[in-house]
Amino acid sequence: MNLKLIVRVFIGIWMFCLSNQTMAQNGTYWGGAVNIGAGNNSLNLGIKPEIVHAFNRYFDLGAAVNVDYLSTLTSDNFNPQYKKFSLGLGLISRLWIADNFVVSCIPEFNCIQFTAQNPQSGLSSTITNQTPSILLGLGYGTHETDGIVYFVSIFYDVLNMPTSPYYSPAGQLPFIRAGIGFYFKH
Repeated sequence: MNLKLIVRVFIGIWMFCLSNQTMAQNGTYWGGAVNIGAGNNSLNLGIKPEIVHAFNRYFDLGAAVNVDYLSTLTSDNFNPQYKKFSLGLGLISRLWIADNFVVSCIPEFNCIQFTAQNPQSGLSSTITNQTPSILLGLGYGTHETDGIVYFVSIFYDVLNMPTSPYYSPAGQLPFIRAGIGFYFKH
C-alpha cells in the first residue's frame, strides 16, 4: 500500500465532512473511542478520534486516527520487557441495517514501533513495521441526527497479518470497540 495515497484519501474524506456548512450542520459528527486495559503485568492505552458524515439514516462514511500504546513488564530479570506504539489512519464506513444494528468496515494503515529490552543487560532492539488491516464489525447503536451517536461493536481483522496491531500469537481473536459521537450544531 502507498502511504501517501492513504493519507490523501484520509485528508480528502476529513475535509469533505467539514467542507459544506449545510452538511456539517445536518449530518457530520465527531467523536471516537478510548481504550484502557491492564493486567498480567501489561498496560494498554489508546485513543481513536473520528469524524464521520451520515449521508442518510442507513450509511455513514468518515475518517479516523488510531493511536495505541502497549507495555509489558516482567517480574524477574530473565524475560524481556516489551513496548509497542502504533499510529494509524482509517476510513470508516457504517451501514445501519436495522433500527439499531450496524455493520462496519474500517480499512486501516498502521505504523508500528515495537521495542524489546533485556532487563539484565539493558540491551534493546526496535523494529518498525507498516501494515494494513481491514476490520469488519457488527454492533448495536444509534445515530439520530439531532442527538448523540453511540455504538458497541465486535470487530475482527480479516487480513490477520502478524504485524497488525490486532494480531495475537495466541490466535486471531475478535475485539470490542465502543464509541460515542456528537453532531455539529446549527
